[in-house]
Amino acid sequence: MDSNKLSPEGTPLSPSEVPSRISLLSSNYTLFWRIFLPIFSTVFLIGLLVAFYLTEEDEMVMPLVPLSWARTGIVLVLAAWIFLLYRTLWRLKRVDADGRFVYITNYWTTVRYPWEDIACFQMKNTRGTGTWRLELKAKGRFGQVIYFFPSAQTAHLIDVLGHAYLIQTPPK
Repeated sequence: MDSNKLSPEGTPLSPSEVPSRISLLSSNYTLFWRIFLPIFSTVFLIGLLVAFYLTEEDEMVMPLVPLSWARTGIVLVLAAWIFLLYRTLWRLKRVDADGRFVYITNYWTTVRYPWEDIACFQMKNTRGTGTWRLELKAKGRFGQVIYFFPSAQTAHLIDVLGHAYLIQTPPK
């Protein structure tokens, strides 16, 4: 019996009791933040940009600013939005785990890492909500640092899988 793997009550789990099915470590909201919101908002802004550039100047009423300023403004807003997506939401990944591996996906490609390749999980606050940081010992397909939104049971699932020693809590 492996003494690192404990049940929620604190009793050691036998190898047959260690979860072998894949458990979702990241939140289900990751799909919304990673796929739906960026695609929906970018398509909306591109549609607005096309409308601004295809509409004749005499057909568009812009009482406060000249049309050329509005056209330049929408280009700048779209560029800022894409930069913001790239720096924040686009780096989020979905993270799953079972007793032997951690699975990381960007919803197109899934990569499997053995638990031995994981350096640590870092919480960004003491409650465990917000963004978590998974650090690999070596650079992987998605880089050495993976960001994800945790599910409500992430810390518990990592503990049940026998890898609670990988969780680093932030300083208070």
